[in-house]
Amino acid sequence: MAHIERIEWKRLRDKLAELRAQPKDISTGLPASISYLQMLYSNAMENDKRDLLDYLGMEFSRYGMIAEEERVLRTIAHSYADDPTALIGLASFLRSEKAQYDAALAIVNEAISVARSQGTMIRYCYNERARVARAMNNYQLLSETLQVLLQLGPGDPRSDIGPEFDFVRDLPNGTIDADLLARYIGEQRNPQ
Repeated sequence: MAHIERIEWKRLRDKLAELRAQPKDISTGLPASISYLQMLYSNAMENDKRDLLDYLGMEFSRYGMIAEEERVLRTIAHSYADDPTALIGLASFLRSEKAQYDAALAIVNEAISVARSQGTMIRYCYNERARVARAMNNYQLLSETLQVLLQLGPGDPRSDIGPEFDFVRDLPNGTIDADLLARYIGEQRNPQ
């Protein structure tokens, strides 16, 4: 099978939307969109497999097939361990879907190490670390992470993500130093 070109990815998204309206695949018992993606993946060139795994994970999520989604995310994290976004995808899933905060934190810390060694997606990884800390009610770790994010500055949008705030909304009073919180919100929203 030839490498899937960008235009073909749009056609793939359209095809998946069409397949979602069809009944389950009789031979596998799976939604038709998942069977189709599995067929594509089994015949794909190596450079297309990551994108197809991402699509497959999203389809499993769409149908609430959490165990299958986790399996795909673990495959991605293992196969692409040199990509911090692959690791963060698994960590985010473990945090949000499984409430496995210690495992998520370990993976985030691994992703931070990879990101720092590559000089890319560092803020992205620390943002997830802040989410894990918040989910754990570990306000010391959240404070430390906010300090690191302040040191990083707003980030380069070509190689990272911008400031995020979901993990500092509606914090219980007194859990984070008020000056640190005000500095984070102010400096991240209005970078110098």
